[in-house]
Amino acid sequence: ANIYDMDEMMEVALIDGDTTHLPRPLTPYSLLESPKSTAINPKLPRREIKLRLTGDMKRYIWSFNGKTLSEESTILIKKGEVLQMRLINDSMMHHPIHLHGHFFRVLNGKGDKAPLKHTVDVHPMGTRIIEFEADQEKDWFFHCHILYHMDAGMSRVIRYESPDMTDEPNLDPALINPLYFMGEVAALSMSTEFKLKLMTGRNDLILEGFSAYEDDDNEYEIDLTWQHYFNQDFTSFIGYRQTDIEDTRDRGIAGFYYRLPLMVNSMLSFDTEGDARFGLEKDFQLFDRLSLFIDAEYDTNTFFENTVGLNYMLNRDFSLILQYDSESAIDGGIVIRF
Repeated sequence: ANIYDMDEMMEVALIDGDTTHLPRPLTPYSLLESPKSTAINPKLPRREIKLRLTGDMKRYIWSFNGKTLSEESTILIKKGEVLQMRLINDSMMHHPIHLHGHFFRVLNGKGDKAPLKHTVDVHPMGTRIIEFEADQEKDWFFHCHILYHMDAGMSRVIRYESPDMTDEPNLDPALINPLYFMGEVAALSMSTEFKLKLMTGRNDLILEGFSAYEDDDNEYEIDLTWQHYFNQDFTSFIGYRQTDIEDTRDRGIAGFYYRLPLMVNSMLSFDTEGDARFGLEKDFQLFDRLSLFIDAEYDTNTFFENTVGLNYMLNRDFSLILQYDSESAIDGGIVIRF
């Protein structure tokens, strides 16, 4: 399996679920000691840089201090100074942080014999402190060595200040807000639902909707929205809704998603016809592959609609779903992800 691919990691975990319950061995940094002194000249000027390792496990965005490479590309340093970097992991994933062109000291309590490394793992909710002498010149890449984290923004250019430097480094365009596409289709006995998403940086273009059918009575609703991701808790959106639901018309829509305490996701929207819609949803992971989902929604035009169901994950691409919907009663089928 490719350990740098998030889908591959998930698939391996699902194939042998028992391994996910084994205790993860601690990193060996506290045991490492250099055979000779690695101390840096104490007379050199020193500066501390604090970097928080941030991101969102539910989408392809990773960052330092809440900003991706496209939003803040460089860390300026001066030749001859000593940089002490405090790496604080605010996420629930490991981040092996790598610095090109330098070896740094991992401050692990060994004093003058702190080990030299070019990569250090920062465990979830943990902190590492590294230091190095700025004894090179020009530009050097600094990034998470889980490569999809690097591609998604957890990287910087360490730039030595000089009179002839340009304002911004010449970055590979592939590293600036790469484009991702993903989709999901649920083919159920009483309805069909879909969601197609084109993502780049903090912006998403989303086409989603449903078609419900019972006897000769069919209805559909399709939304095309542009969404802007601010952080894990808040996302705004604006777009257009096309529908043939009784007593409704096509309309413009705008609103936001907000994550409430206890991981409850909420949504509030308004439309150009003067109606409003409010929704709540929550997922409960019951077993490794089985989850319970609950959705509740109120629309000032169509009133209440509630859904509760079970989702059984077969693999990364397919799930089986069984649900009760207040509009279409009991419904079931298959979910396809791509």
